[in-house]
Amino acid sequence: MSWQKIFRATATALIIIVSLLFTVGVEAEIKTYDGVGRYVMSDFENQDIAKQRARYRAEKDAQKKAGVYVKSYSRSINSELTDNEVSAVMNQITNIVGEVKYDRKIETVDGEQVIIWTANLTANIDTNGIYEFIKRDEKDKVTIVQQNESFQDAIAKNENLIAELKTQYKNAKTQAEKDKLVDRLKQLDRDFLAEQKLEESHKFWGNYKKALKLCNEALELKPNFAKAYIYRGDCHSFMGHNDDLALADFNKAIELEPSASNYHQRAYFYKDLKNYDLALADYTKAIELEPSASNYRSRAFFYDYLKNYDLALADYNKMIELEPDDAISYSYRADFYKEFKNYDLALADYKKVIELEPDDAIVYSRRADFYKEFKKYDFALADYSKAIELDWLDEILSLDYFKRGTVYYNLGQYEQAIKDFDEAIKFYLEGSVTYNWRGMAYYNLGQYGRAIQDFDKAIQLNPKGSFAYKWCGESYKRLGIATKAQAYFVKAKELEA
Repeated sequence: MSWQKIFRATATALIIIVSLLFTVGVEAEIKTYDGVGRYVMSDFENQDIAKQRARYRAEKDAQKKAGVYVKSYSRSINSELTDNEVSAVMNQITNIVGEVKYDRKIETVDGEQVIIWTANLTANIDTNGIYEFIKRDEKDKVTIVQQNESFQDAIAKNENLIAELKTQYKNAKTQAEKDKLVDRLKQLDRDFLAEQKLEESHKFWGNYKKALKLCNEALELKPNFAKAYIYRGDCHSFMGHNDDLALADFNKAIELEPSASNYHQRAYFYKDLKNYDLALADYTKAIELEPSASNYRSRAFFYDYLKNYDLALADYNKMIELEPDDAISYSYRADFYKEFKNYDLALADYKKVIELEPDDAIVYSRRADFYKEFKKYDFALADYSKAIELDWLDEILSLDYFKRGTVYYNLGQYEQAIKDFDEAIKFYLEGSVTYNWRGMAYYNLGQYGRAIQDFDKAIQLNPKGSFAYKWCGESYKRLGIATKAQAYFVKAKELEA
């Protein structure tokens, strides 16, 4: 597994830290692609559904063309997506623009006249969506990919069944047989539309009212649709307006399809409700149904959350036993050991991660964080420097410059610290925390005027922070400007009160 997989498990935490420190956004670019889809319609099929099937194929055609760019783009930023990930991100960020144009022709296929519907459309993708997808944490990424695979598999199965049904209809000898096959076709059409509704709901994730409406429409088309109950349960849960409705939907999904993933979804819900016994029962049931490393990992996180550390460690060990070459598993266990100040075991796992993935930045940054926490500053500097050499994303690069700057500061190497804080600000990290650290470095060098400039900038960015007021006051005091110093001290005490 590439370290970009580990990046996805940790990037959200890093980006949250960075977002507190900088305010610059990523410039988006809109790319446009045309798509064409054809569907051969039998004379006993519904015309509107046939057009929908042609439209679906046209959208997938546009996504396939755009996917070539997405793959290249992800490779250019050293975070190449797999084909399944490209497919998933395309479903998230593709938007059809304008009207879909349909063309109907009658052609002869295998000696028979058939109706062929062709759909032509134009779709946009927002490149910022690629970037946002890459930044997601591992759980979100895996969930999105699995959901997309589920959609694609369901549609492919539906189309295969349609093809088989058409053959059966062609060979049917009685009208009763044909009528039965037509009824089956109508159900398959409803299933197809239900899958489309549910797939569309994911483009509105965050707009739960709209997503909920689409889930309801999917269930109207296919009442025993387990997947739709899970998604509707999520909508109820995220909207926070009815936990009973959410639980009823999760229960119904498990009744219809008692899979590991459905038990996991209900476990997350129980955890949010603080019903820990039922959550644990569902995590354990998921493992019984599918004893995978990822399922043990989820239960390990839960045990860790409950502070049941012995059982958490047992599950971390089990996931490594199941996937001994998976860098991310060692990374999680290293973090666990680090939490308990178990220096030797944590360091051994960090070293194992680097052994498995020696050419990626974030592993070095994480080990540098570890060294820094234990005041092994020389080792921390070496690892931050290696991370900076390999970094590809400006936020993360700026964060590593910032963290290396704090190490130089702790070593009393203030001029070197200032250089790193300069780089952090240049790349992305223009926030009050960075200006405070650089201001302190200037202060310790006796450059009080420049320190005041940075503390004033920090105050501008965070006017409720007392730290900058206090040290701006100290800087004016050093310059002998007592009146200004006192004004800043008063304001600092006022904020601290």
